[in-house]
Amino acid sequence: RKFEIKMNENHLVSLAARERHPFAVEHASQDPRVGKKWVKTLKSRSLFTVPLINKDRVVGVLLLDECRYFRKFTAEEIERTAEMAGQIAIGIENAIIHHSVSQHRERLQTLSSAIVNVQEEERRRIAKKLRNDSSAALTKIQEDLTWLNANISDPDPEMKRHLERA
Repeated sequence: RKFEIKMNENHLVSLAARERHPFAVEHASQDPRVGKKWVKTLKSRSLFTVPLINKDRVVGVLLLDECRYFRKFTAEEIERTAEMAGQIAIGIENAIIHHSVSQHRERLQTLSSAIVNVQEEERRRIAKKLRNDSSAALTKIQEDLTWLNANISDPDPEMKRHLERA
């Protein structure tokens, strides 16, 4: 079942969050802070809410609902539940942090992969350019040596031998 509770309403849940303390209701159907739809749908008799607070931040509201009979929640029950609510709030915050860290880790892995792909592509591009440039330079040198060999008149024997070898 889904209930939408707006924070600006005077519903027990939003009051607990805004005012940051527990609220107990012995007769839900008679309390204006409990919606009629809530009572009708969930058959609520008595209930109480406790804000889930961690590091001065409300991360949720715990609502305990008694559907069998009307009852007054004791101060000890409310106090114990408030203590548990602190632990629950820490657990929720830890889950939120864990989820955030997981998302950031995924994003970093994606970016890292993209960087590696770009680096590999750049290496291939540079290697191809170096091969092409080297090949063109060597071809030009070979042509120049062939031209020198053909056009130098009477080179000394050692020069002739070097030109032919090249």
